[in-house]
Amino acid sequence: MTTNNKQETQEMSGSTKGSNVKINETHTETVGKENLAEEDKLTHASEWEDIAGAATDKTKETLKEGAEKGGEALKTGTDQTKETLKEGAEKLGEFVKEGAEKLGELTTQAVQATKMKIEEHHLKSERDKQFQSVGEKLWQHYQAQKLQQLSDVDKLLAEDFRKITEIEKALKEERTGKEASPAK
Repeated sequence: MTTNNKQETQEMSGSTKGSNVKINETHTETVGKENLAEEDKLTHASEWEDIAGAATDKTKETLKEGAEKGGEALKTGTDQTKETLKEGAEKLGEFVKEGAEKLGELTTQAVQATKMKIEEHHLKSERDKQFQSVGEKLWQHYQAQKLQQLSDVDKLLAEDFRKITEIEKALKEERTGKEASPAK
């Protein structure tokens, strides 16, 4: 080889060496940039994890506060419901008590009215028996021709008329008693 060729070969190999150096430098830069990009990704991923963790913590805290407030509201609502039910039960008890008292009064009045009706019926039956007795005595004396004068009738029936008068007086008092105490 001639000197020129050697020189050219050296230059070529020099230029090849330079290229290799440039390639190596470019490769190192590329690899370095890729590593930096990976590191950036990792840094960003770490930041996102921090953000997600903070959001999760905040969500947990918010849910806990909401649960506490909900629990308090539920307790308050339960307490109010208990109080309302208690008041309602007390009012119902008072209503039932008043109703029972009124029913007792009405029952007493009904019993008294029934007793008065029974007594009135009894007196009317007694009066009717007396009328029947008077009629029978008059008829018997009339048939036996023992009735000569009105004084004979008076003597014969005086006791019966007295009983009838007493019964009529008792009936009148019974009716007056009903009117004086009307049923409520």
